[in-house]
Amino acid sequence: MYKDSVRDHTYTRNKIHYENHIKPFFGQLLIKKISEIEIEKWQNRLLNNYAILTVVKFRSILYSIFDKALINDIINFNPLSKVESPKNKKTSFKKLKDNNNEEESKPFNQEELELMFDSFDGYMYYFCYLQELDQERL
Repeated sequence: MYKDSVRDHTYTRNKIHYENHIKPFFGQLLIKKISEIEIEKWQNRLLNNYAILTVVKFRSILYSIFDKALINDIINFNPLSKVESPKNKKTSFKKLKDNNNEEESKPFNQEELELMFDSFDGYMYYFCYLQELDQERL
């Protein structure tokens, strides 16, 4: 049924992720016997080897499996909903210096701006143009 609801490449990719990253850890357990603690152990093990967004992708596949089991009355609740998803660390952008020196506070010089604007069209051109005007106003 799931195969008919997604594109072929999505089904293939998710099946590979399931076979490689979910089944080896939970394959021997009945779905109703999988606890939040086991899910957390699985998630932490994955975080040792994979990026956060990759682990979130694997979680999504497992969540769908639990969700299908919930809909079919195999389980009473989705245990993954009680396990906190890993979060990306917020990265901050380095602020440009502005010591009343116009050249230091602008990320692009005039030649670079013209080159960028020449490559833009439609909405992107107007969006960037307005952004640049707004920056000049400051």
